[in-house]
Amino acid sequence: MSNLEESTLSPFGENIVQFDQNTVPFDFDGQRLIWMTYKDDDVRELNIFNFNESKVEMVHRFGKNDGMISHVRFLKTGNPQAPGDTIFYIKDTVTVVKFNLTDKSAKLVGRANEAVLAMNVSIDKEGQAQ
Repeated sequence: MSNLEESTLSPFGENIVQFDQNTVPFDFDGQRLIWMTYKDDDVRELNIFNFNESKVEMVHRFGKNDGMISHVRFLKTGNPQAPGDTIFYIKDTVTVVKFNLTDKSAKLVGRANEAVLAMNVSIDKEGQAQ
């Protein structure tokens, strides 16, 4: 962790979170960091590090038949005290998928006409993801 006012940097999460060439960080919502780790046999694991709890949770495992996964984002709730339990990701460059972190269910949201290059997800005034 860093403290810019005091120009200090102290170790945090050592031996808990380790990134290497097989790791892709995707999003940070102020409390949680989400990333994918590539394993053997085309298996990919989606992990979340919760800074408040100092723990890593493997939230989903993608197999070789699950296609290419990219652009994983937390649903921004607008409330840092209630970060939410939903992420969105892009499958095979055009398919938008909503994934519930609590019950581990996935729901197809839609398909883009062309490859998705960037994505942000937040809640609108009616409380719906946009």
